[in-house]
Amino acid sequence: MDTNQAAEFLRQAENTTHKGRQAGKWFAIYLAIFGVASIPLSLLVGWSAGRPALLMPVMIGWIVLVAAAAIWSTRQRGALKATKQVSGFAFAAWGLAWGITVVLGATFFTGSLLWWLGGGIVMAAIMFTAAALTARQVQGTA
Repeated sequence: MDTNQAAEFLRQAENTTHKGRQAGKWFAIYLAIFGVASIPLSLLVGWSAGRPALLMPVMIGWIVLVAAAAIWSTRQRGALKATKQVSGFAFAAWGLAWGITVVLGATFFTGSLLWWLGGGIVMAAIMFTAAALTARQVQGTA
C-alpha cells in the first residue's frame, strides 16, 4: 500500500464517520421532538376526557403530527444500528407509559390535569433519555 492509497482509505473512513454521526443526529432530534409533544398531548387528552367532540380533534392532530414526523424521518439518512435498540426500548416504554396514563386517567383521574401532566412528563423523560443516549452513541462516547 502506498501513501496515496493510505490517504484515500483515511479520507473514506473520515467521510463514513461523518455520515454516521449526521445520520444519528436527526434521530436524536426526532426523539426529543416526540418527547416535547408528549406533554401537551397528555394534557389535551386529559382535558378532553369524557368529551368526544374535543377528544377527536386532539387525536386527529396527534395522528397528523406522528404521520408528518414519520414522513420526515423517511427522508433522513438511516439511523445507526446502535440507535435502533435504544429507539425500540424508548417507543415501547413510551407506549406503556401512554397506556397507563390513559387507562388510569380515564378510569380514576378524569378531572385531574396533574395526573395527565405527570404522565406527559414521564413520557417526555423517556424520549429525552433516548435522545441523549442516541446523541452519545452518535458521538462514539457510549
